[in-house]
Amino acid sequence: MSAFLALRAHTLHAEGNSRVKRALILATLPAFSKAAAAGTVTSTHIQLLANAVTGPRTELAVLHEAELVAAAVNLDASQFKIVLQRWVSYCDDRLGDPTSDDEHQAKRGLQLRQLMNGMWSITGLLDPDTGQVIEAAIEAATPKPSIDDNRSFSQHRHDALGDICRESLALDERSVTTGQRPQVSLIINNTDGRAHTPNNWYVSTVERDMALCDCVLTAINTCRGVVFDVGDPETLIPIRNRRAVIARDRCCRFPGCDRPSRWSDIHHIKEREHGGCHQLNNLVLLCRFHHRHVHRKAIKLRWGEDQITLTAIMPNNTMLHAPPHPTTLTGLCN
Repeated sequence: MSAFLALRAHTLHAEGNSRVKRALILATLPAFSKAAAAGTVTSTHIQLLANAVTGPRTELAVLHEAELVAAAVNLDASQFKIVLQRWVSYCDDRLGDPTSDDEHQAKRGLQLRQLMNGMWSITGLLDPDTGQVIEAAIEAATPKPSIDDNRSFSQHRHDALGDICRESLALDERSVTTGQRPQVSLIINNTDGRAHTPNNWYVSTVERDMALCDCVLTAINTCRGVVFDVGDPETLIPIRNRRAVIARDRCCRFPGCDRPSRWSDIHHIKEREHGGCHQLNNLVLLCRFHHRHVHRKAIKLRWGEDQITLTAIMPNNTMLHAPPHPTTLTGLCN
């Protein structure tokens, strides 16, 4: 009996805390409170928001209240939870807390296991950027079903992933050597630099800066939410420069790495926001892992006097040198 009463008291205490948190969030966000009173958001939405808005995130929640309300009204609880997870990552990034991105990088992983019947099992967790890329690639490769196509939605996506992998293995070089790379679209606010995907999932400053290194930029001018002018797409790195960088570097140039060019990005050694140009002496090929590593750790890169030896200056001022690979020298001589 005493155990039951203790459990009951604990339950009542937890429920009381939840009610207090919901009341506080509704008092802090009047627009959300109005939506709750109108019945356009559920108590589950309110609880999810209350759990996400804690401490220093409160100020950002007030700033983003209209966007949070719109997401809650238009999405079910499970979808809203995903949006909030992305929003929390964004907030922690803006507040100088790298824990969220560190957690994503630590937990990411993928496992493939063949079963006794020959089928394969795939499980894992994808970091936000990789998940967006894979989702976009599968969506682009999934055709509209024909009349006689009885495959399920899941089977269509399965077959699309297989087609993407087969195409990758069949090609010696990707379009990165001649044209533009397919990317996930980002919308960046020119006023405060905030970035999010077209479906309003925020991305961290690291992901934003990585994308801005090598992308096609389209200026969209709005006034009070209404688009009044759209500029022509602008290729930030000219195709001729892209080809030259790949011909020169051949692979990731970070010291000790030889990841091939088809799995790498072009990085600006001096960032564009600090006056960096698109000339060859300011560009270097980095694999996705080291590209993120350089942005997150603020690692400085510079070319040697020979213009083909790369030096990485680590945060503790340790210098790592990457001499040109033999294939790079061969390519320059051919």
